[in-house]
Amino acid sequence: MTAHGRLFDHPAAVALTGAMVSLALLGASPLLAASATTRAIESPSWITTGFAQFTFYPPHNEYPPNFGLPHEDNVVARYSLAAEVTVEHLVSGFLARLYAFMPMGDSRPQIDYNYDADPICLELRGGLGYRFSRQVEAWVTYDRIVALDGFVSKDEVNPWLSLSVRVTPDEPWSIGSILSLRGFVEGSVYLPSYEYPASPGASPDGRQVTKFPRSQIINARYGIEMGAVLQPKADLLNRLFVFASPHFFFGRATTPHRFDATPTTAILEYGVGIQITRHIDLRITHSEHMNLGGAPDKLEKMMWNGVSLRFSW
Repeated sequence: MTAHGRLFDHPAAVALTGAMVSLALLGASPLLAASATTRAIESPSWITTGFAQFTFYPPHNEYPPNFGLPHEDNVVARYSLAAEVTVEHLVSGFLARLYAFMPMGDSRPQIDYNYDADPICLELRGGLGYRFSRQVEAWVTYDRIVALDGFVSKDEVNPWLSLSVRVTPDEPWSIGSILSLRGFVEGSVYLPSYEYPASPGASPDGRQVTKFPRSQIINARYGIEMGAVLQPKADLLNRLFVFASPHFFFGRATTPHRFDATPTTAILEYGVGIQITRHIDLRITHSEHMNLGGAPDKLEKMMWNGVSLRFSW
């Protein structure tokens, strides 16, 4: 059976894909409406921003939604769908955000590389926030993974819940007359029993995750995330951009709950892209986990490379 047929024969995948497409259309609807009608008011009370993205992961570079397993059991993703919508009420400053991510595939590292598109899992993340100023906003965010047919790391993934503050400059910074830089910095605290699972596939004594209690997994109490996009100003080059989004985790929040800030792990994500139109870009991304000294030696790098087509509004 073809990859296309296998994906859309799965009832859950049909429903979830439909939901993600609806999510993207919901956020993009102001763009569609603006092309057909004139604006009724000078400054709308509500605005939406977001993106929808399709990613292809080449052989030997697949996205690893599972971890801590022998190769014959470790299902990795050939493709993924992602969508995010943020809604802001300009008068009150209240914000809401919904993110969905679904990796798809049925490959096994070093054993079977194929192009099937079986749904593996669905990550859902919802948040409520408040904007204190143009530069500062605060968020409460909840994230969990819904297991589908290919997800076999169920017992090792905690839902996480965080309180965070994000700071974003008003305008991009100019680096001479050549480059512009825009970005943000966000600090998070993960609440007790809902810490971030920051050491995938690693235990204190080096055993696989299937061989040790969940209480021994080292989760993070705190996180610092940064995002940056560097873009040339020259007319012939201003469609190109370089981006990076490192995420650093701190604390060894195993049972019992602890609040120390030992550096644990980091997720390093970076890449290059090109703007095809105002709302569409093509990007190449590399990502991997790094041990900052607080995680066990057997930490898996969770390395992947992807080629993505993104529609933003």
